[in-house]
Amino acid sequence: MASLVALSAIAILFANQMDMNAVNSERRLLSDMVAKIPHSLRVVAEDNSWWDEAVDNLHLTENQNWMRATLGDTSNAIAGIDGVVILRGDNSIMYSNSNNTPEPNLDRLMRNGLEKTLSELVPVDANVGVAAAGFLSGGDRVFAVGLSMVQPSGFKAYSPPLGNQRRPVVMFYREIGEAESRELSNSLDLSNLEFLHLDQNDVAASTELNHTLFGLNGLPTGRFVWSPATPGANLLATIFWPAIFFLIVIFLAVWSFVHRARSLVDGLEQADRVKTAFLASMSHEVRTPLNAIIGFAEIVRLELYGEIKGEKNKEYLDIIRSSGEHLLTVINDILNISKLDAGKMEVFAEAMDPVEIITESIKLMEPNARDRSIRLVQELESSMIINDERIIRQILINLLSNAIKFTAPGGQVAVHSEIIPTGYKFIVSDTGIGMSKEEIDVALAPFGQVGEAKKQVGGTGLGLPLVNRFVALIGGKMTIRSAPGHGTSVTIELPQAAPATSEDLPAKSAIMS
Repeated sequence: MASLVALSAIAILFANQMDMNAVNSERRLLSDMVAKIPHSLRVVAEDNSWWDEAVDNLHLTENQNWMRATLGDTSNAIAGIDGVVILRGDNSIMYSNSNNTPEPNLDRLMRNGLEKTLSELVPVDANVGVAAAGFLSGGDRVFAVGLSMVQPSGFKAYSPPLGNQRRPVVMFYREIGEAESRELSNSLDLSNLEFLHLDQNDVAASTELNHTLFGLNGLPTGRFVWSPATPGANLLATIFWPAIFFLIVIFLAVWSFVHRARSLVDGLEQADRVKTAFLASMSHEVRTPLNAIIGFAEIVRLELYGEIKGEKNKEYLDIIRSSGEHLLTVINDILNISKLDAGKMEVFAEAMDPVEIITESIKLMEPNARDRSIRLVQELESSMIINDERIIRQILINLLSNAIKFTAPGGQVAVHSEIIPTGYKFIVSDTGIGMSKEEIDVALAPFGQVGEAKKQVGGTGLGLPLVNRFVALIGGKMTIRSAPGHGTSVTIELPQAAPATSEDLPAKSAIMS
């Protein structure tokens, strides 16, 4: 479900980003198109004023016929021009022509920035045009204007020179309104584009975008407003129902998976309970009679209640006792593995000398070593540690049993122990068949047996896995070094080395694992 929520959030963020990019693109394109309107008027004004004939017919003489035939026809013939006005140096009107639209109120234009703009038109020389462009407010009307002062082209010499005095100014204009909004809307594919005058700006819908026009006096004159494009939202709307269907399908699949997983977990828990009950039953129902079989076989073999006739009978009793002991060992190993897996093995820590446990374990394994003609060697260093004596003894017996089992007659098994900075360690090494790295991994797995060793000595494959888990349980570390044909060395490092004397040792404690 978290993945679905994250996917939905990413889709929404992506859609929002698409909408933002579309809005920014619309605003940028509209700004560029609107800016071109006064700029194009300025170009037309310069074409009709930066001209020797314009100087002759507008500045030196006021030729109305020329103005009407030249500038009037120009304003009528070029699309996007509503009219033309020619202003004398004193800002009075020399000529005006309007294309079927009311002429602008010149006084209002003057007050709203035109007069100041005209005063800033200063001629420099014939090679530099003197022009301006922008927007002007004429009350409830807004105009885009392009202005250019009459200037010679530089090909004709005037006597006397014209000087730098103010000369007539040609101004082409275009009213900004419904026609411009329609044209821009079609060009840019903007929805509901319209132009609002300054006194109408407050009624613009809050959801609309706007582009404000500033006049030549620096004050706002009006704004274009339009409904923003929403490609991201449209995309989300398009995929909404398919996405909902997809999410429902995924939800049902997840629900089915969770339901089946819960059923599986319940089944595993039930199986674990059955296994625990079985192990508890086996612990009592199997080990108890097995101990009786072993004990009675040993009593009968000792002939305490009568003589046993025949050597075969005695041999069979020995087989019964040894087989029972082997079976009891296997059962105990299985129970220990199960307890370790379930985390129910208890650790009882107490002060002890590891040398005593090592010595006892070696003595216990001496008969097996003697039967196989294997020499046991020991080099031990005494110390006091706090740990579980029972678990350490089990570790040693398993390691010694493996070492003797996999060592050929005439070989040697050695036990070395010493104090280390982090605690205490002992090493059990043999001159047996050895193992490769891959075979070590197999041997450490429960019931894992190396092929050649299995053929030679058999076994259940639980000895080394038990040692590994016992060592981890008591906080130790096990290291195995081995090579085929060169024997095996197992190092066990135990933590928490105790002081040399036992006076300051803590009391015995029980740690649950």
